Amino acid sequence: MDLFEAIEARQSIRKFKEDSVSDKDIFELLDMARKAPSAENAQPWEFIVIRDPSVKSQIIEALKAGIEDEELSGFVQDFLVPMVSGAVGFQVNVQALIKGAGYYPLVSAPVWVAVCMRDPKALFEPFGGKYDRYREIISIWFILSVGAAVENLLLSAVSKGLAACWTAGFMFAEEKIKKILEIPEGIRLVSIIALGYPARTPPKTPRKELEEMVYLDRYSRVYPAPQSSDYSS
Repeated sequence: MDLFEAIEARQSIRKFKEDSVSDKDIFELLDMARKAPSAENAQPWEFIVIRDPSVKSQIIEALKAGIEDEELSGFVQDFLVPMVSGAVGFQVNVQALIKGAGYYPLVSAPVWVAVCMRDPKALFEPFGGKYDRYREIISIWFILSVGAAVENLLLSAVSKGLAACWTAGFMFAEEKIKKILEIPEGIRLVSIIALGYPARTPPKTPRKELEEMVYLDRYSRVYPAPQSSDYSS
């Protein structure tokens, strides 16, 4: 499978078989993740492989408790639901969205990978606020870098016949999960990736047309795509 095929085949899978994933495969995926580009070669990522059912159970319970927060429900209703509904082309249910983003993809996955990132806020503390205006820039650098590492892992999983789903559920209970995983101060939890062999492959979610997002020279000028689905020619 070449890179273009892996990108086309990749999609978020939320239901997995019970089949185990070997340590060899996991380390090969993580090896590909660490070879991602990073700003200034900072390599701000770290990974926790989670197999222990008791640890998983604690995290699931923390996530279930976290989604009961009233402010979170309001945020999902007012912000996430319109955004996601517009992207997929149909009205998304609030609770379904919370469950799907929070813990559902993790329930059946035999392996989880917690993706961690060094927190730029902690890195700037020794300077006593002197360079705070640059902190957001470094945060963007680090997030882009970790995102590249995650994508390397996801595409490498596809090439091995594995499936994955990166989840944002940590936002519902980050501090509780950090305690469960013994993640120290100065390290952020960025995502938890569900990993395993797919039990079900759903239809592909729609993507916007290139004409909706690509511009030429300035934001006001659309860059029309070639009149062909084969953009490699």
